Amino acid sequence: MEENNEPTSNEYLEMANHAKELVEIAEAKMNLYKNQNIELKKNLLTAYGSIRVLDHFVGIDCPEEINMYVEFLRSYLSDLCQNYIV
Repeated sequence: MEENNEPTSNEYLEMANHAKELVEIAEAKMNLYKNQNIELKKNLLTAYGSIRVLDHFVGIDCPEEINMYVEFLRSYLSDLCQNYIV
């Protein structure tokens, strides 16, 4: 008696449906990661803009430690924006 090892059409259909489900799950995860990435970039740009405004106003009548801290934050956020957004 000869064995038939070829998959049936139903087995092909099940494999195709399973592959489609896996692709849909991967696409959903990718879209979620893209949206989270966009939100993170928006938040980073907002923080950078805020610290730049603060840097502009803090120079007047502020202790030197605060000026240095704001300058450090501005520089740090500038580097992050340059490396991850631009």
